[in-house]
Amino acid sequence: MTDILKTLQKITTGYSIFEKDQVLTDSQLNSITDYLNDRTGLTRVYLLGVGIVSGLRVSLIETSGFGTKIVKVTTGIGITTDGDLLFYETDKLFDRFVLYDQSKPKYPPFYTSAVEGEMIPVYELISVPVADPANPNSTNPDYLPLSEFTTKTTKKLEDMVAVLLMESYINDPDICTGTDCDNLGKNCINILKLLMVEKTFIGLLSNSAISTPAQAFNKLNEIIADRPIISQSIDSIDNLATQYRNTCTNIHNKLITEFSNTYANCGAFISDVFSSDPQASWKGKLEEIQNNFSSNNLGIQYYYDFLKDIVETYNQFRDLLFGDNTWCCPDLDLLPKHLLLGNLRPSPNLDENRTTFYPAPVVSQTAESLNHAKFLIRKLDTLIQTFKIPTAANAPIRIVPSLFEDRDLEERAIPYYYTVDLNQPNPIHQSWNYHLSQRDMAKRNYSYHAADYQTQATVVNPLSSQIGRFSFFRIEGYLGQSIGTVVSTISSMIKSYNLPFSVFVAKFGQPTQANPAPPEDFLIYPYLGLEHFGGVVSGGTFVLLTDANGETVIADFMLPYYLSPPRNNIVAANGLNSKQAELVRIGYQAVFGSSPIHSARQAAACLRDLNYYLDAIIESCRQDSTNYLDEFILGIKQTNKSLGYSNNWFIIFYQAVKGNHGLIGDAPTVANYYLDRAIDALYSYNIEAADGLKNQQERLLTIGYQEVFASGPRHTSRQASACLRDLNYYIDTIVESCRQDSTNYLDEFILGIKQTNDSIGYPNSWFISFYQSIKSNHQLTGEVAKVANSYLDRAISNLQ
Repeated sequence: MTDILKTLQKITTGYSIFEKDQVLTDSQLNSITDYLNDRTGLTRVYLLGVGIVSGLRVSLIETSGFGTKIVKVTTGIGITTDGDLLFYETDKLFDRFVLYDQSKPKYPPFYTSAVEGEMIPVYELISVPVADPANPNSTNPDYLPLSEFTTKTTKKLEDMVAVLLMESYINDPDICTGTDCDNLGKNCINILKLLMVEKTFIGLLSNSAISTPAQAFNKLNEIIADRPIISQSIDSIDNLATQYRNTCTNIHNKLITEFSNTYANCGAFISDVFSSDPQASWKGKLEEIQNNFSSNNLGIQYYYDFLKDIVETYNQFRDLLFGDNTWCCPDLDLLPKHLLLGNLRPSPNLDENRTTFYPAPVVSQTAESLNHAKFLIRKLDTLIQTFKIPTAANAPIRIVPSLFEDRDLEERAIPYYYTVDLNQPNPIHQSWNYHLSQRDMAKRNYSYHAADYQTQATVVNPLSSQIGRFSFFRIEGYLGQSIGTVVSTISSMIKSYNLPFSVFVAKFGQPTQANPAPPEDFLIYPYLGLEHFGGVVSGGTFVLLTDANGETVIADFMLPYYLSPPRNNIVAANGLNSKQAELVRIGYQAVFGSSPIHSARQAAACLRDLNYYLDAIIESCRQDSTNYLDEFILGIKQTNKSLGYSNNWFIIFYQAVKGNHGLIGDAPTVANYYLDRAIDALYSYNIEAADGLKNQQERLLTIGYQEVFASGPRHTSRQASACLRDLNYYIDTIVESCRQDSTNYLDEFILGIKQTNDSIGYPNSWFISFYQSIKSNHQLTGEVAKVANSYLDRAISNLQ
């Protein structure tokens, strides 16, 4: 039995150089061929890649109605590790088969190691005959139709995998005869054959021994960092630390488990970073850090942050491996003469039992991703080795612009719990951001410790530079310091640099209805979204937690929304609450004093509801949020509309409260903000029209008075005096109708004065002239003028 020929089994390292008149031997001539063939094969394997480049998709076709089965292989090309090009220039159809037995050249993958010399069942597929009488395919009696495969072999075609084989062997045709024994030489035969093997034996032919980043990705697991939930069950510093400690233990165990699998699956392509498995060193260091926090509460949050950094770095390293099938220096014995084309009957995974393409590094599109992944695995080691929480209680407090957790860790500022050691081969700033390191710009990383490796002002003092692109601010250095010093320092920096967040002091406790948030600080509850991030998002609130004595800062949290300094909004809420009865009474008088014809039902409803209106302002001040107020105003506008109430009554009420609340200091700014917001939400053009007419009343009265007498020269002195007296009431009527945004009062008034005019002999035309004069001279514009004119026109129409 002839062994199959593997060209690259022995690499030719040289060849003969001929001289003049030299007698050539077969070895000298063959050395040139061998050398060139080896270099061609090595070029394909090491500089292009191995596997199916494209096409060569296999499928089983059943012709309905005739019971004919055909295997189809599409056009395509592939490369074996022996440098063979396996290709079909056109789609190929195969309708017959024959046993591929031991009479064929021996190919080691077809032989099991369990029983020496035993060959697994292999079947050769025979292509559909072409119209050529000389084609042996049409005459060989051993060829059987594929439709009889199960009958003849007791196997199912659906359980078979297609294998494309380059059958290479040496054929020696030299046979001596009685008259001729010339040496005819040998032939190197290379025939492409399509074979079938059962899935059961596919392990002998598969590429399971190939180690690529993509395969490592599938064998590594994503690590999910647990989250400490800040719930009402946590009512002390010790309980808080326990919650973080338990969470950290869970993450620690996940890391240790996953680290044990990392080098075993990634060693083939990270050996230039770590010559041996680093997991023992990592495990030892992580256990040392864990022991340091077994009973130490101070800095426990930063231990949690550190473990999250490790998790994020590891997950990003793993993600970068996905899809990277680069195979550097393939093993020439793994796929020497064959490629797997896949199952004859495709499974949901179309690439099952199919040799993918493993590109060489020089042509790989993922080389940059792999370099990035190597950078991150080295970074992971640096994080573990450089983690240390500074112990100095008088450390400078610094605010460093950064990005938030929705961006990759390497894009954020370096936390202050990573020490900078410029004597180490991989200091933290050099190992932090891949793209900056590639550009030799590692010193541009923002960090609490930036002054240790950089002197450039924009890095050492980043708050003096552009901060618009940063969504987060790291605040560090406060740990163990006096709460007064910390709050004073941070507040001063917020004002000096005009930073977009606020700072609070928090304590543990349970909220009460009477006092859910004291002026100077607030309870941990019921502020939802409270969580530690080592800083604060732009537009958020940085919350400092003190020890049990309220003296030293031991932790920090963040609220993702802005809270004004507590003294202003809480004092405003408490001030309005303490004067609520008085303010409701003043507001009630303001509403009814300007609306003398309110019905008893409306008056009672107004008195009942005004307390709720003021409660909405008080609660909005207390929450320092417009959400509740906006929903409340929207609801009452709808209610007012359904009941026929005028929004203007409540505008008047809020204006009365604003003018009489008597708050001092900064509290009025907060209270007036919410009062103005309510007024604006209820406000309409009719109020502007009323105010505009009222502000011009004296001027308009003079003009109107002159207009009446100019158009009525026969007025008696009694009539003139009565006209002058009444014109103020006529303007007041228009003003109040605008303010109420209602015609009821105007219509009743006009009806009454028409009856009066008739009884005393006043012509209505005088007052028509007066209203026309007001309309021509009020100087109001736009929508405001339209409102005023609508009531003036109604009065004129009713008087005609």
